[in-house]
Order: sequence, then structure tokens, then C-alpha cells
Amino acid sequence: VSSITVSVNWKMMTTKFAVTAAAVCVAALAAAAPLLPAASAKEVVTPFGRWPQECVHAAPHGSHVVNEDGFIRIMDAAGRLHKRVKRCAVANRYRRGQMRQQEHKASGKPNFDSDGWQVYTHQRLGNVSNSNITQFLGTWSVPQKPDEQAQTLFTFTGLQNIDWVPPQPQPFGAFDIIQPVLQFGASAAGGGGYWSMASWYVTLSSDVVYSPLTPVKGKSIFGNMTKVADDAWFINTVDVETGVSTNVTVSRSILRHQPWIYVTLETYDVETCLQYPPKGSVFDYTKMSIKVDGKLRTPDWEIGTQGQQPPVCGATIDIVDPSHVTIHT
Repeated sequence: VSSITVSVNWKMMTTKFAVTAAAVCVAALAAAAPLLPAASAKEVVTPFGRWPQECVHAAPHGSHVVNEDGFIRIMDAAGRLHKRVKRCAVANRYRRGQMRQQEHKASGKPNFDSDGWQVYTHQRLGNVSNSNITQFLGTWSVPQKPDEQAQTLFTFTGLQNIDWVPPQPQPFGAFDIIQPVLQFGASAAGGGGYWSMASWYVTLSSDVVYSPLTPVKGKSIFGNMTKVADDAWFINTVDVETGVSTNVTVSRSILRHQPWIYVTLETYDVETCLQYPPKGSVFDYTKMSIKVDGKLRTPDWEIGTQGQQPPVCGATIDIVDPSHVTIHT
């Protein structure tokens, strides 16, 4: 009896060991393999790439978005809790957008691999140790509508914590951008065959937030990014002719330092040059002013080279003077 008992116990022990070892191997493989979003996650377009829809949130006009550990709290203009959402759990959100770009390249239209920044200017003003940008203002023109529509166009001024742009590989460190945006076509915020505007906050380490998308009736918009606390920014986009605005305030520790400034044209799903504004159209950025530690600073713009090469449909960007940049389509 004792020998049978020992034999049975030994088999149980070896079986348990095998199961445990298999579980460890599976866990190790899972840890080593790159995480990917769920295949069912619906992608939507934002002014910083394609994102799972569940990671993108609308915020009411005048609201305050507070990033907490594990949650995002959206307070309305009266200070009441509008929404508290669990931070997006979908992994490698930006990488999913890169995969979409590879699919687009293989779609038979390589000349119109348009996902990402086409042309832009940039400069670093301020640094982490002893100076910070505290305001970036600017006005830009609204051109005629494109003749065809199946695309999304974004153009904006922006502030980032590091110098990184899509379609470059995802950076290893933390990243975010605040941006008042002029849009044509559809995005996560809505839109269609007309020019519209919204204020956006995008970060690779958390969720994307935008203020209400608002149709633009006038011929120019005004963008305002003003630091209102050590880790908070007011982002406002205004139709100059009508005075209508759409804005949001965002708080997060990473926002303490946003030293990189940009003027940008970004596009998605452009398949023909007729999906750009008519040839010869411009986005004319004027009256731009930047403050560092509350004092006016004159930027020394440089033309960026890390966007699409070559830019779709021959788009170009010119630096007229420190307060004036023109994008040509």
C-alpha cells in the first residue's frame, strides 16, 4: 500500500510541477511579447494619430480636465463633476496607428501615404531647469474647402514637452501636446465637409481629450495656450469673425514644462490632391507671440524634417518672420 501511495503522490507532484512550469512559461512569453490593442477596438482620428475610440473623451466647453492616478476627472465650467473615467487600458495606442500606416503603404497608393505631419516649424524655448513657456498666441487663416472629401486635415499651433512628431517611431519617454486646432473632415470629435475647430490635449501615456468641435463661419481663427497654474494650461480656439470659442483647461504633472513650439499641417487619408484646399491656398499664421516666464520672447523658427518625406501633394512651409509662418498647399 505504501509503495502505491508513494507512486500516486509522485505522479501528482510531477503533474503539478508540469502545470506550474507551463504556466510560468506562458506568463514569461506573455510578458516578453509586445502588447497590442484588442482587435475589436475601433480607431478614430485625432490631431496626433489614430487612437482607440475608448481612449478619446469629449469635454464640455469651459471644463477643467484633471488627470489623476488611474482616472481622468472632467469638471464642468461651474466646477461640478461632469465625468470621471478610468484611464484607458488599451496598450500601445500609437503603435496601432503605425500599423495602420503600413497597411496604407501597401494599399496601392504609396504616393498618398498621408498619415502624419506633412510640414511644420519648431523651436525649443525655455527648459526644464530655469525657464518655462507660459503663453503661445496666434491667428491663422481658413482657406477654401477642398473639392473632394474623404480625408481629415488638421492645422494648428502646439506646445510639446519633447521634440517628437508622427509618423516617427514612438518615443520611449513621456509625451504630450496641447493644441488649438482647425480641422476639415471627420475626426474623433465629429466634423465633415466643412471647416471646424476644437481645443485638444493628447498624450501617449494617458487618454485624449477635446473641447466641443465647432463649425467655423469666419475666415480666420485665434489660438490661445496660456499657463494658468504650475501644471495647468488653458487651451482656447476662437472664430475671429463671430467670437465663438471652444476651450478646455487641462491639469497634469507633465504639463509643468512644455518647451517646444510648433506650427503644423497634419493629414489623414489623403488619396488625391483634390482633397487639399485648391492649389495656391495657404494657411497664413500671423500675430504669433510667445511668452517665457511671463515675458515676450522672439522665436527663431526652424523648418522641421521629421514629418512625411516628401510631403503629400508638395505642401511647403515658409518662415516669413518670427511672428508669421505660411503653409502652402
